Amino acid sequence: MFMTTTTYFISATIWSEQEFVESTVNPGIFASLTSGRLAILKDTAICVNMWLADSLIVYRLFIIWDRNFYIIIFPVMTYIGSIVHGPGLVLVLEE
Repeated sequence: MFMTTTTYFISATIWSEQEFVESTVNPGIFASLTSGRLAILKDTAICVNMWLADSLIVYRLFIIWDRNFYIIIFPVMTYIGSIVHGPGLVLVLEE
């Protein structure tokens, strides 16, 4: 989680610098970068970070409830749903 958060922070900082500093001089610079590698890296890093955080929460829930599988059925289903829809969300945001 540390690595994905750091990756997101660095790419979001560069993204913000391009959006608020460089695009005031030439708006075409930012418009050309909305679906670039930096945007994909930024969105992918935060998506993977959410997956890791959610898996940690499901694990903690499993341990706290004394390894009861019935308690984690719904959280695991929603976690799997976020994994399935995460890449689609990143691709939709980049178009």
